Amino acid sequence: AVYGWIGDQGGALIELPIGLARPSIAHQAVHGQPTFGGMGENAPLLWPEGFKERLKSPFIRWLQGITRDPGSARAWADGDLAPLRAEGFRWVVLDRQLVDADIHRWRWGREAEATALGQAPFLVTEAITARLGPPVAISGPLVVWALGEHGAVPPALRPTTQKLGTRTWSMDFMPAHEAHLRALGRLPELETR
Repeated sequence: AVYGWIGDQGGALIELPIGLARPSIAHQAVHGQPTFGGMGENAPLLWPEGFKERLKSPFIRWLQGITRDPGSARAWADGDLAPLRAEGFRWVVLDRQLVDADIHRWRWGREAEATALGQAPFLVTEAITARLGPPVAISGPLVVWALGEHGAVPPALRPTTQKLGTRTWSMDFMPAHEAHLRALGRLPELETR
């Protein structure tokens, strides 16, 4: 539902965490908007010319860092957003389920105590909110911030303290479409070791 609303609003998305193969790329067919990293964001071999330079933007580096270390202190200035806004970027979308799946790969996640590790998606949400302001929409693990003006948010997508502070997503990281294909016998069973 949140991707349908974004599609109605228009504007490009920066999806977090940056640099992962994410199931949400399939939702581009729903929202029809450009995404920052596109389909090859996790594969440097597929990066178009200049993409490596785009990753050096202070704002993008901050977004990338905050999902790996919620206490990241990288700096960026309001002017760092101007080039992205000029290109049509309007949304930052955090997938808290992917924070759970990815945080252990980074120093913060490897060194964090179990309690802090379990709070990582919420700490990331709070850190982004502290800089970008309150999110404008939420649906399960997806939290959305606007990088400017936006239209009315349907009541079901409006953020609440409960939605922001409650884990409503599964810790099973198999995307629903893969689970469905596996149930139909169209994907091989996972080997157990």
